[in-house]
Amino acid sequence: MGRAKRKHVKVRTPVTKQVTTRRNDQEVIDRIHRINQKVAAGELPAQSADVEIKKVGGIDAYQVASQRGEKKAKYGNFTSASWVTKQLKACGVKARSKGCPLRLLDVGAVTLQYESCSSWIECQAIDLNPQHRGIIAADATSYTSSSPFDVIVLSLVLNFSGDAVERGAMLRNCRKLQKDGGYLFIVLPLKCCTNSRFFSL
Repeated sequence: MGRAKRKHVKVRTPVTKQVTTRRNDQEVIDRIHRINQKVAAGELPAQSADVEIKKVGGIDAYQVASQRGEKKAKYGNFTSASWVTKQLKACGVKARSKGCPLRLLDVGAVTLQYESCSSWIECQAIDLNPQHRGIIAADATSYTSSSPFDVIVLSLVLNFSGDAVERGAMLRNCRKLQKDGGYLFIVLPLKCCTNSRFFSL
């Protein structure tokens, strides 16, 4: 009687797939905000904060989470660019003349949101840690420009800093960068205004 052939079983290496959800992204964003707020309140040394932020994934993780959230419109159907352009149109604000678009400064930009509006908006996008090659690495508290801006947008930027002095410096610099009679748009999470012991307006 012959020996039964052993059935060959292919061993597969298990694959671990990282599933990212909106909840995971929001947790990264919220944790980094809380760390920054504790530093500003004197509850956490800056060195310890750096360690804690790295545990979350660092500023890169924050930017990636923000970028995914923007693409998925995680704040309902809201994107700051669509809201800003809608408000500008409602106020009758438009390009001064053909070939002379409005100059807009997008502070804390994650993507180039205003590209689709290039016929009437010339956007300069800046961020401390840009994730897109079209965004300039710059600090909003010290950024300078040879030409003033018609519109400046601070979308989910002021709430990132838990330091009131830094927020004030940012707003003062925006005023320097802005044309007289220009427009400043500030977008904040609702809870920053209604349920925060750190942030005040």
